[in-house]
This record gives sequence, structure tokens and C-alpha cells, in this order.
Amino acid sequence: MKRTMRLALAIGLVAGAAFASADITINFSSVFTGATPSGSTPWATLTISDGAPGYVNMSLSNNMTAISGQFLGELELNLTSIPTDFSTSTTSPWFKSTPTFGVDSISDAGEMFDVDILFNEQPPKLTGGQTASWTFHGTGLTSSSFLAFATPTDHNPNDVLALLHVQGTPPPGSSKVRGVVPEPSAMAALAIGGMMLLRRRARKK
Repeated sequence: MKRTMRLALAIGLVAGAAFASADITINFSSVFTGATPSGSTPWATLTISDGAPGYVNMSLSNNMTAISGQFLGELELNLTSIPTDFSTSTTSPWFKSTPTFGVDSISDAGEMFDVDILFNEQPPKLTGGQTASWTFHGTGLTSSSFLAFATPTDHNPNDVLALLHVQGTPPPGSSKVRGVVPEPSAMAALAIGGMMLLRRRARKK
């Protein structure tokens, strides 16, 4: 499958500069497949922020209680485009392996993702109350580069911004939850300034 078009969020020229410097919060509060994690939503939160030019900092927090035994096993993200020098510039102790990436290179739950991050399934695990932090680097990379939707296959949903695998949930024991961006007043103002939703679809060749 070759990606010719994909869903992406684009910022209008008026709002672009302001948005680029703002933190982006993705809340994981909607079950995509599997069991419903115990505890209140959002079960996890991903914060994306700009560092030095070309550097994007990420923090993923498990908002569930430690006593629940639920932990985060995998995070899948998308990019509006992948810089040729894209890399992980810091290593989180929570990583099971170095994150992998590639256009539509990760297939999961009927969606194609660009970035795959695997966390430890054995101690130390990303359990309740824990936060994993790391940095991505690439020429031209900004926090808004991660505001892109996965490429769906067949008739699967086309609005999946990010997907998180929660393990240790009530039977059947795991869940995949979808991430959404909240709408605080700052983002609402940016929307008025010119945020656009561009539809880009993947086609089979």
C-alpha cells in the first residue's frame, strides 16, 4: 500500500506561529478495541512540546492507579511527514526497544501508523502514576507534526490520532485506547485563526 493522501491537521498562516510554540495534550479516553480499563478517564495523557529547533519532547503519563496493575505497553503515533533524519535522541528507561518508524509501517487494529514505541512488559513497567519522557529529533520537526491521523484500511475509522495499548485490564486483559486532543480555550482561538482539517487517504496500488 502506498500512501498518496492521509488525514492531517494543518494550521492556518495566521495561527501557525502561535500554535507551533504551544504544548499539545492528547488524552487517551476512548476504547478502540478490547476491555475498558478500570479507573476514570483519561487513562493516560501524552504531552507533546517543542524544544530546540527540530526537537520535540514527549511525556506519557499513566493516570491509572498503581494498585490496579494496569500498565502501558505500546504507543503508536502518526506524522504529517517524516524527516529524513528522524530519530529518538534520548533513551527512556521505560522503552523495551528503540522506537521504529516509517510511513504506514505499523499495522494495528485496522490502522496504519508511522511511529511505534514499545514499553517494557516486565519491571520496570509503565504502571499507574508513572511518566515516561523522551525526545524526537528531525529537521523541521515540531509538535504539530504529530497531529496526523492514521491511514485506515478497508472501512476502519479514519480519525485515529494515536493508539495506546493498555495491559493488565479486566478480562480479556488488554485494551487499545484512542487518543484525542482536548479543546481548551487556546486551541479554540487557534481554530478561529485558521486551523483546517485536510483529508488525505491511502490508496492501494
